[in-house]
Amino acid sequence: MDERQRSLSGQTYDAHAPVFLELKRRTRQLLSQYNQLAYDQKSEKRTILQAMFAKIGSNVSVGAHLFVTTGVIFRLVRMFQSI
Repeated sequence: MDERQRSLSGQTYDAHAPVFLELKRRTRQLLSQYNQLAYDQKSEKRTILQAMFAKIGSNVSVGAHLFVTTGVIFRLVRMFQSI
């Protein structure tokens, strides 16, 4: 069982294993791109979010200066509005 499988199964794992270092590097690169986009660049933002997250629901909106460590096991789901 590799370190990523150990982490997903809830076991103790080495957070500095090469697989996690690469995920962190990739996520930091995508976050840098995302956080530089203007508010109205929704298509470009969605493309980056799709590269970063396992699943994205409809009507997802993420504010400026998003911070994520790896992103691979997270899902962004439908937004709700309060009245």
